[in-house]
Amino acid sequence: MTVGDARRQERTSAMRISVETTGGLERKLNVAVPAESFESQVQERLKDTAKQVRLPGFRPGRVPMKEVRRRFGTRVRADVAGEVIDRSFTDAVAQESLSPVGQPRVDIVNLAPGADFEYSATFEVLPTFQVADLSEMEVMRLEAEVTEADMDQMVEDLRKRATIWDEVQRPCADGDRITYRAQGGVPVPGGGDDDGWTTERKFVLGEEAEPLGDAMRGLSAGEQTPFRFDAQADTAEPDDGSEAAQAAPLAEAQASEAQELTDTGATDEVVESSADDEDATAQQPVEEDGVEADASGDQTVWLLELTLVEEGRLPEMDADFYANYGVEDGTEQSFRALVRQNMQTRLDDAVRQHLRNSVMDALRSSHDFPLPSPLVEDTIAAQRERYQGFGIDAAQIPREVLAESAAASVRTQLVVRRIVEDEELTVDPTRLRERIDQYASSFDDPDALVQYIYSEDQRLDRFEAQVLEEQVVELVAERAQSRTEQCSYMEALRRASEGDAPAEDDLGDVPQEPDQALEEARSEAPEEEGGEDAPASEPESESDASR
Repeated sequence: MTVGDARRQERTSAMRISVETTGGLERKLNVAVPAESFESQVQERLKDTAKQVRLPGFRPGRVPMKEVRRRFGTRVRADVAGEVIDRSFTDAVAQESLSPVGQPRVDIVNLAPGADFEYSATFEVLPTFQVADLSEMEVMRLEAEVTEADMDQMVEDLRKRATIWDEVQRPCADGDRITYRAQGGVPVPGGGDDDGWTTERKFVLGEEAEPLGDAMRGLSAGEQTPFRFDAQADTAEPDDGSEAAQAAPLAEAQASEAQELTDTGATDEVVESSADDEDATAQQPVEEDGVEADASGDQTVWLLELTLVEEGRLPEMDADFYANYGVEDGTEQSFRALVRQNMQTRLDDAVRQHLRNSVMDALRSSHDFPLPSPLVEDTIAAQRERYQGFGIDAAQIPREVLAESAAASVRTQLVVRRIVEDEELTVDPTRLRERIDQYASSFDDPDALVQYIYSEDQRLDRFEAQVLEEQVVELVAERAQSRTEQCSYMEALRRASEGDAPAEDDLGDVPQEPDQALEEARSEAPEEEGGEDAPASEPESESDASR
């Protein structure tokens, strides 16, 4: 027995403690602290108060105890009760071997002078369950390779991403990059001309923003076309030839236009209307899809103007092209070797991620037990914050969708943690350092970032969670039945992207992307000798988002 255990046992020996199961995982802890112990603490606090209080007509430190008790007795008893609850709750939970989840609901039962101090605390606990037989589970392993055809396709994709765009004077066609601006019902913030035109945006015709492309296909630079969006029907149809709406169909424009605007940095504000319509439309309602309705709420008329048509051509495969990817000798052989290396790295990561997803699916489907509602609610809140971080209005996502995902995440988290406990797994320090070094290698000063991560436990916890999860995945994969499936390079990447998020949902936070982490380091760490990226020796602690 440790010294702490002995002291806790001494404190709880005089208390009366009982536990009730009020349903499912909910427990009600009833605690009674002897009156003698409680009143002595109240008396000591009143004495301290009498020494410090200053009252008119009394010398400092000479206020009669009767007066102190009359003026401050009720508040002092409440303060002492709060402190006693904090200490005794922790002791009582430990004595009863309970694992509370979330904040307890505390009710004062008896605070009368001279009587035992009694209170109850209601809370949920972690479920008790046994880990299923790992040997009866089945996991899938992918086998794939980077072929010459995969490399050829990747090289062509890289050339396409580096497309050179030349202005042309002709009607636009599929494959051209067109630049346009809009006027009227398009709620695009970020500035615009004084006459109501939005800032210019561009996309490749036939590959992006299909509804807009349908409306502008065949136009030349300087030409305009209006089109009408039916907000109630969620479609846009050709008008009967009237001048008000001569556009081509705008089929299912909501999602595509919203995505196109998102890709160009637009948000959900409302721009000012043109001068002629300012009074009538300056504060028109905005539908959930981001498209402004007209006064009737039925339709929106947009006016598009094509400002530039560009024809693309692929860059030559030469030393200048290779140099953009860090190939110093300017040879195709070195370039393709670099492409293969990067593709193999992506493939290896994809195979590992798919195995992880398969293991997590197997663990989740093999266990069925009640889940603590506070953990589920916390996970839903974290999901909403994550969506908001990506610019998605989480309030529009049905709660049942988030709840289903959160429940699956919490179930996996609890099973993984139970395996860690049962197997007495600890973080492999060598693997931890390798993971951190790999993460820091993309920074200008890797050593400074490594030191920064190791300087704060909460930052280190993120990496430890990932390494510990990897150890769990390896253990389960080794003991479970394994099925191997051959697939192509692209299929492996696609299937790896399906399934759960990484360790963030199962054991804690995952590390941020390098740019985000560096920005955090810079914001928390004042500049020191040695460069602006050097972390402070005692940085501020960041909020703990782990559950």
